[in-house]
Amino acid sequence: MLQEFPPTFIARCLGFDESAEEFHFQWQEHRFPLKADQNLKITEGALIRFQFSQGKFVTEKVVYTPPAGLKANGDALRWRKLNQFPSRFHCLKARHHILRSIRDWFDQRGFLEVQTPARVKAPNPEAHFDLIQCDQGYLVTSPEFQMKRMLVGGFEKIYQISACYRGKEVGQWHNPEFTMLEWYRVGENWHRLCQDIQEITQCLPGVWIDSKQHKMLEGEWKLTTVNDLLQEFWQFEIRPTDQAGDLLEKLKENGHEDWINQQRINGESFVVIFGRIWDELEQKLGWERPCLVTDWPPQLASLAQLTPNGLAERVECYVQGMEIANGFGELTDPNEQQKRFEIELTHRSQVGKSDVGLDHQFLDALWEGMPPSCGMALGIERLLIWLLDVPSIENVMAFTESEVF
Repeated sequence: MLQEFPPTFIARCLGFDESAEEFHFQWQEHRFPLKADQNLKITEGALIRFQFSQGKFVTEKVVYTPPAGLKANGDALRWRKLNQFPSRFHCLKARHHILRSIRDWFDQRGFLEVQTPARVKAPNPEAHFDLIQCDQGYLVTSPEFQMKRMLVGGFEKIYQISACYRGKEVGQWHNPEFTMLEWYRVGENWHRLCQDIQEITQCLPGVWIDSKQHKMLEGEWKLTTVNDLLQEFWQFEIRPTDQAGDLLEKLKENGHEDWINQQRINGESFVVIFGRIWDELEQKLGWERPCLVTDWPPQLASLAQLTPNGLAERVECYVQGMEIANGFGELTDPNEQQKRFEIELTHRSQVGKSDVGLDHQFLDALWEGMPPSCGMALGIERLLIWLLDVPSIENVMAFTESEVF
């Protein structure tokens, strides 16, 4: 640790340990004790300039003394609490290096990094999104529509790392503003996305990754289907033509009537019922190795094309019970896309969500012709939660919403 200190640096005093008769100081993520110069009036929270030479610390000068010590929830210790390991300070340094490695991976493969607007006139209308409205539009839930318009314009390999916004998403793994990595390939399918995400995570600097998670990255990832998992955990499969009534009947036939009663299901749609089933199932995924799940019900196709057997060409990635990425073989048919958008608007109305307009510029672009493509979105904070083995999104963000509002 000692060789990591520069010849001069400024550290913060965390307090005085009376039993050891020494002060404790913090520099970056490093904590160290020292019997300070008695001529210096050092108090809790003070900033001290140090000299470091031949493995020894020498207190040089008090740079600043705060008027009232340190606040437990103040910024002086926000990113480096003594009982927190790894500290947020360490996690934010890891975030920096991991993002650099991700960009290097894309740059080395001929991708172009792009930047699209954070504010749009018409957002993604999917019913499960709580949208954040602003003057003359909405904050984007994802840069998807604008990046696909670029595919129409001739860009073939693009990626973006940007802030996305989804209202009311607050919790262990959620913050209304978060960072998304999104990338697209023309002329490829979802199989290439599975290869991409494995290569991206395996190229990241191991020195910043928890040893247990690093071991998970070394082997082959599990590739399975929605029906395989339903059969394993719920003892039934679904067909592309199934509706809500069919799903309820299969639950009853396989001994899940108590679950139906507990969920108080009464007239909910296929998407809602399936979503509740999946919320429980996904917690079991990706504990021994990352899990890639394909062949989704067509009701969850969203912006994905359908396979010849009527399932959504969609793949999701799970680690330790947490979804970190999802990708599609992209839908390119403008008529079908508008139809799906209108279905989503109906769903929004049914669940009491605000009405929104359709993105006609995106639909117009599809009419001009979008080439066969695939694309994937990966949550950066969730990736970091997993790789650094920390409990919540707070550990890997400089500020969560509660720390700025």
